[in-house]
Amino acid sequence: MGVDQESINVPLIDLQNWPYSFTSLEQEIQNFYTIDTYNRLYVSGCSVVADLVDPTTNNTIGTCITRCTSNDNSQCILGLYYWNSTSLEVRLTRLNQNDLHLLDASSIKVFVYDSYNTTKDDLQGIVKGESSEVETALSWYIKDYPTCEEAKKNMETFACNNPNSDCYDLLNYAYTNYNIGYICRCSLNYKGNPYLANGCADASLTLVPSKSCRTKCGGVNISFPFGLGKHCYRSQSFALTCNTTFNPPILFFKDNYIVRNISLEEGQLTTDSSYIDDNYNYFDETGPFTPLEQLSTFSWVIESQTCEEASKNMTTFACVDKNSSCVDVPKTSTKDIQGYRCKCHNGYQGNPYIANGCKGTQKPKSSLSCRQQNYLSKC
Repeated sequence: MGVDQESINVPLIDLQNWPYSFTSLEQEIQNFYTIDTYNRLYVSGCSVVADLVDPTTNNTIGTCITRCTSNDNSQCILGLYYWNSTSLEVRLTRLNQNDLHLLDASSIKVFVYDSYNTTKDDLQGIVKGESSEVETALSWYIKDYPTCEEAKKNMETFACNNPNSDCYDLLNYAYTNYNIGYICRCSLNYKGNPYLANGCADASLTLVPSKSCRTKCGGVNISFPFGLGKHCYRSQSFALTCNTTFNPPILFFKDNYIVRNISLEEGQLTTDSSYIDDNYNYFDETGPFTPLEQLSTFSWVIESQTCEEASKNMTTFACVDKNSSCVDVPKTSTKDIQGYRCKCHNGYQGNPYIANGCKGTQKPKSSLSCRQQNYLSKC
């Protein structure tokens, strides 16, 4: 908007009848969702009111104001997470400079950007006119049925037709009881295209870790299936990194969580609840991990299979120690099975995921002398 303009209305996008969304949620398990998009509206310039409007209803979704004084900034930001509209319009109205004792007006720049993949330098490049493009993200989905459950009733049109794929409901961010469609993903430890019959291929698994793998970072012990580097973790889901630039070194999970403890027995990964990156506010990865307790503890499973299903393929079955057994792990909010883990038999402890990993904990019974046994039998 030019410095002499008092107001302007700009339609940004109309997604009506299209299978795209600015603000969708993916339902991993019941009552737990991940965000697929991180779009924001950035307003830069002096003395303006920016209204985010749904042009189909003329309702104002959000408002932010820039007031250029000695104490106020010349930009404001609106999150696009909470609006439930398929159309978007921005209305800019100039503030009265004299009445509010503001600094001189300026031209206004407004743009939508994906905050997850946009840096501060990218934003400033647009503001200063050094660049003219910034990325915005749309999530897409299959919309012939609102939920996976409904879609599965017609297997001829069900999009997740790969036997190694899983279906996830997609919901509107503002209303988690409002389903808008579904998406497909390759199952855990498979990768490829879940929308093709043979599109999900078995990802490479490390079944026996290399003998040269590090087993400690700082003060944290690292046990397989977790590991540092290739051939040290079972799959990419269990990959950790050790940052040795710190003293002592710090162990990281997904580059943003500081690992404090790994429990094979409980199937839990304990991390700091604070984040290294202020822009990273959501656990949005699919995989064998389920957040617990304010994202400071993660429950994990080896595979998203039951023990019965997993044991049919002994080549990839994770419970390799002869003194171990398989345990089905239920989801946190339902009786459905999330996956499986392994545990050492009673009287044993250690690592059931490697051969000879479970060691006996009971002290061997001392042998009785012949005379001591005499009351039971003849020597």
